[in-house]
Amino acid sequence: MKFNFADIEFILHEKNFRNDNMPLVQIKDKFVTTKEVKFHIDNILRFIANAVEVISITDEKYRKYSIALNCLNSIRGLFNAKTPEKLTEEAAKITIDVVKEIALTVEPLDSFHKKAIESAAFFAKFTIENIGNL
Repeated sequence: MKFNFADIEFILHEKNFRNDNMPLVQIKDKFVTTKEVKFHIDNILRFIANAVEVISITDEKYRKYSIALNCLNSIRGLFNAKTPEKLTEEAAKITIDVVKEIALTVEPLDSFHKKAIESAAFFAKFTIENIGNL
């Protein structure tokens, strides 16, 4: 299928959507595999989720977006999930989100305690996500 976006012509090979090693997009003589597209989409979603979570720590009105993104990421994980033999990064991050939500609802907390819980959860997930880069 041929597309023209911002005066850039590209070809989408939709039949390769489920095969990670096949080209999904072709721009002139350059090919991008399905695996590369998925990797970049995951990075963009991770950046958005992290940005919203950080903003929600300081601005309560963004908290609902953070909760919604965490739910969507959990649902997405269910579709990609295989039964893990050991703790995975995604499972650990979901666990942190669950513990955070429980901690925030256990008793009436002042805004300082809420921000402390949300900050700790964010930094724990950020550490888990980047531990392999050390």
